[in-house]
Amino acid sequence: MLVVGAAASLTGAQSVGSTDEVRAVVADMLADADSRTSLLASESGHDGKFFLASDDGNFRLNFDGLIQFRYMANFRSDDNANEFEHGFQSQLTKLRFSGNVVNSNWFYNIEANFLHDGGTLTLEDAFVGYKFSPEWAMTWGQFIAPVLREWMMDDRYNLAASPSITQSAFNHGRSQGVALSYTGNDFLVVGAFTDGASTQNSDFTSAVEADWSLTGRAAWKMAGDWAAFDDFTSFKGSKFAGMLGGAVHYQGSSNTSAITDTDSKVLLYTVDAQLEGDGWNAWGAFIGRNIESRSMGSDGDTDDFGVVVQAGLFISEKDELFARFDSVIPDSDRAGDPDPFSTLTVGYNHYFARHAVKFVADMQYCFDAIVDTAAVVTDNDTGLLGDVDDGEIILRAQFQLMF
Repeated sequence: MLVVGAAASLTGAQSVGSTDEVRAVVADMLADADSRTSLLASESGHDGKFFLASDDGNFRLNFDGLIQFRYMANFRSDDNANEFEHGFQSQLTKLRFSGNVVNSNWFYNIEANFLHDGGTLTLEDAFVGYKFSPEWAMTWGQFIAPVLREWMMDDRYNLAASPSITQSAFNHGRSQGVALSYTGNDFLVVGAFTDGASTQNSDFTSAVEADWSLTGRAAWKMAGDWAAFDDFTSFKGSKFAGMLGGAVHYQGSSNTSAITDTDSKVLLYTVDAQLEGDGWNAWGAFIGRNIESRSMGSDGDTDDFGVVVQAGLFISEKDELFARFDSVIPDSDRAGDPDPFSTLTVGYNHYFARHAVKFVADMQYCFDAIVDTAAVVTDNDTGLLGDVDDGEIILRAQFQLMF
């Protein structure tokens, strides 16, 4: 054996040494060889994600990441202090660890993002879960609550460079809590009990957390496979798939003993539908939100609504054209009698290697002035800087790489 031969050479080169010492050297070398053999017996590679797994698959670590780098240009009327803003942005730089332990039923996911403003590494998802059966699973930790379909879509698989402004206006954010899900052949149901909207990385004593928060989502798959709805596009050769879904979220505000507290309850609801086929796709959603506020000497209720409709069409195997219209319709009872805020986005995708290497170029036109609405704010993620007049234009050119 190679190990024994090496040990013999070692003893021959040493003028001083006992038989016990030689045996100890051989034992150490054999132990090292066993550990290396065990490592070689495990599995590693890339099957969509880089992974390291035990030979039986009971323990598996996936590692993947996302880089989205873009150029943005914003054009506004000359009534603004700055008519033109442009520059580069590291929109998303994400790292993710996922996999299973003990067996395939116990799973986990940890995802962090280097923020484009400052580069701070921020925890986004951090959850574990257990599959009771192929249909039933429970998840606990920090995750995106199952409310808005566009926000639930992984950043890697959006149609445009960024989600719609309407999604940003109603964005539920991430929550901390527990969720129970059922995924059958044609139906999906999820229920969650969480700390409430936008409680990412908050402590249990934080004032941003709701007293209570409940979320439910259901979906009916009328055709195709569930995997077809992991993204918003549909490559040439894909089979027809269709899904109809809806969700309701209800939460109460965090209260203290202070008599100046404002007691608010938020009801967020949505219905959405997705269709796709051989090189074409369509998706749309209606969103509603009721905010009920009660405080000393003041009561109020507001109802805001939103609409998003988008579609895409492949003009070749790797080239796709798309368009999206979205609108935020604020309650007319809000101060100043605000107007709706609507945008039209048109764009082009080139898939070098599907979503793994992708280029997006789009233009977003704002039909309304942000100063005339009360439910939309400026957002560097979408490129909306705000115009005192209508006609703001946002150009984005983005390169995406997944590994």
